[in-house]
Amino acid sequence: MDERYQVNERLSSEMVERMNFVRECVVRAEDTLVIRNFSDARRLYGRLTILNRELIGQKTVRMAARKELLDGLKLLNVSIDQFARLRVGEPSHSLIQECRKAMLTII
Repeated sequence: MDERYQVNERLSSEMVERMNFVRECVVRAEDTLVIRNFSDARRLYGRLTILNRELIGQKTVRMAARKELLDGLKLLNVSIDQFARLRVGEPSHSLIQECRKAMLTII
């Protein structure tokens, strides 16, 4: 689970970096249009198109990683519930509480 969280964090930070670069390119492209430098504007908008494709691909990877993480958490939750059913009364409740505490410290 830790690896999945680390992958998710890394993908998020990479996406933030690219979004900042996109903002910078948009501002530069708009500035070149204002000063009527169309060749540079065309080059910058071409770069924005490439960045947009990369961001879409990165978002797809990030969504798949997030889905994998959520599926793992769901499986862990189901396992905790099944193990808790093997016990009766207070031991069952304490097992669930301790497992959930452990999950929160991981998250």
